[in-house]
Amino acid sequence: MLVVGAVLVSMLLAVAITGASIALCALVVRSLMRTDTRR
Repeated sequence: MLVVGAVLVSMLLAVAITGASIALCALVVRSLMRTDTRR
């Protein structure tokens, strides 16, 4: 049971990290696109 719990937690953490990284990348791309359009 402990092993299964650890695996689930690791999977959730990996998904959360990937989601956060994707969100940050999206925000950066949007900001860059906005600056380009302004120019």
